[in-house]
Amino acid sequence: MSVHIVSSIETQDFGAMTLRVGDLNGDGCDEIFVGYALIDHDGRVLFDHHAQYGIDRVYPQFHSDANAIMQLADGQWRLLFGNLGARCLTPDGKTLWQREMNEAQHVLVGRFSEETALQAVVIKRHVLHIA
Repeated sequence: MSVHIVSSIETQDFGAMTLRVGDLNGDGCDEIFVGYALIDHDGRVLFDHHAQYGIDRVYPQFHSDANAIMQLADGQWRLLFGNLGARCLTPDGKTLWQREMNEAQHVLVGRFSEETALQAVVIKRHVLHIA
């Protein structure tokens, strides 16, 4: 097994504490969910929501503390991130829902209820919110 670097990107401008990967468009290569942006396997930015969410790149305290990727039972993908609230996006960058809260530090995806297949749990400074 060998590892090859196919492209490199500067992540400082994407404001990320965590990165997640998944083949969201079904092309056989993983995309990278970093901060408020989705990057294709070739380094191309698919979307970048820094401006939409009022993120000023000059002040690094405005960053994504937690990113998560989840695939629903019907095969659809969801991108979730926390800080300046919790948000759920589609792979094309459309916001499906958001909940305002400061310091959403962790976003976890799992089966926490028998009623639904998957849920997102957001931890805000040691306070649990189930989305």
